[in-house]
Amino acid sequence: MYPPAPRCMDIRTFRNDDADARADADARADADARADADARAAADGDAAADARTAADRAADGHAGGVVSLREERIGPLTVALLSSGSPTSASLSLRRTADHVRAGGAEVVQLAVLDAGRLDVRQDGRASYVERGGFFLLDAARPFAMYTAAEVELRVFKFPRVALGLADRELARLTASPLRPDHPLTTLLTPLLVQLAAPDSTLHAQTWEKLARHVVDIIATLVNDHLLDLPPDESPRQTLVARIKDYVREHLGDPGLSPQRIAAEHHISLRYLHKLFASESTTLSRWMLQERLRGSRRELGEAGGRWLLVAAVARRWGFTSAAHFSRAFRDAYDMSPREWQNSALPHRQRRELATSGARPTTVEGPWEN
Repeated sequence: MYPPAPRCMDIRTFRNDDADARADADARADADARADADARAAADGDAAADARTAADRAADGHAGGVVSLREERIGPLTVALLSSGSPTSASLSLRRTADHVRAGGAEVVQLAVLDAGRLDVRQDGRASYVERGGFFLLDAARPFAMYTAAEVELRVFKFPRVALGLADRELARLTASPLRPDHPLTTLLTPLLVQLAAPDSTLHAQTWEKLARHVVDIIATLVNDHLLDLPPDESPRQTLVARIKDYVREHLGDPGLSPQRIAAEHHISLRYLHKLFASESTTLSRWMLQERLRGSRRELGEAGGRWLLVAAVARRWGFTSAAHFSRAFRDAYDMSPREWQNSALPHRQRRELATSGARPTTVEGPWEN
């Protein structure tokens, strides 16, 4: 039996029909987290290490009965199993914030295996959509986030960062990016990870620990081989752009997100910020609009047969005007948000609705931003 896992990230679940409550809870949690961080900064290091963020305390009130998170230590590995409840009752976000990083546990890397559902994974300026069976890396030394609107089952294998033998910059090129499922080492690794997630009691503890050490070696070899497949390392300018994009994606739902605020957060001038995006043949405002439209389009299209309020989806992605959202959406995709949502409904459901003349149940959308 796995013991309860210590809190090392913010786990939030919300009823899908209560977007306003979700937004209020987020705002309160973020404000409390900032105040809590200020208080910890004034305290000594030991007190900071022992503190839990206010966001954790807010999350505790939402996670009960919906999210199961269990951990077990096997040699150099910590195996965590996470499963969520039905997507029709709640949506889920998992965030490791800067506060969590400061509180400890930053010396590990996490290899995650998605056994059921789909995840939107983000770290180091990268956003990937992981399907069932996908492998991906996360670095606990920096903030990351995972979002899902579906029921998920996730195995996470945590191990020391030093085992990879990679510099921070090299590791940052691999995070939140699916590893090749067809790699020979992935094929070798998969059954071993299954066994470690459900240890057979007939084997001695020392045997499992030895197996765990070999698994870490295989993971390190796989990760280093994957790094060799990547193009030459990014320049410092590209790395900065990636971090800015990561920050903006985390705050797309905030209509007050401005170029001035983004520049101040990254300690650069407003002029240099615009110059960075000009070097990518775009502008900051155009890129932010594209990201917001992409996120809202995905949410409307992946509602699983549920009918979402377009205005509510637009608000969650930082649009202050439903009319402006609809115009921008049509300009980008040659159809209205409602037409896109209707086209994404399962064919059978569209046929039943057309036959009955009924309107599908309207619920709030699943994604938090």
